[in-house]
Amino acid sequence: MAYTANNLSVSNGFRQVYLMQMPSHFTALEVRDFEQQFQEICQPSSAVQTIICDFAQTIFLDTSGLASLCQIFKLAQKQDINLAFSSFSPQIKMILSLSGLDRLFLIDIYTEKINVSNN
Repeated sequence: MAYTANNLSVSNGFRQVYLMQMPSHFTALEVRDFEQQFQEICQPSSAVQTIICDFAQTIFLDTSGLASLCQIFKLAQKQDINLAFSSFSPQIKMILSLSGLDRLFLIDIYTEKINVSNN
């Protein structure tokens, strides 16, 4: 199953925050489409200043997914875009901890789940 976008862009004046809903299984099958969409969001012409990757629905992450997170981290730094990750399940937290990536990434430990309503 390929990565499908279900995202929200929120503008606050000139500062734009982009919320990316991560897939339930972030594996080699989803990585290519995800990275392509991430690159589109990071274009210099974009007004996006912060990207939040919401892992609330992600239950599985393989080595391709981990490598992809490293790639997007580097791209965000290069484009001077803030990148944060939120809503990890215990399994995903363990994978990040074992890989040492929990010390590299900005992880919103206070967010249990991001709720978005369209009222």
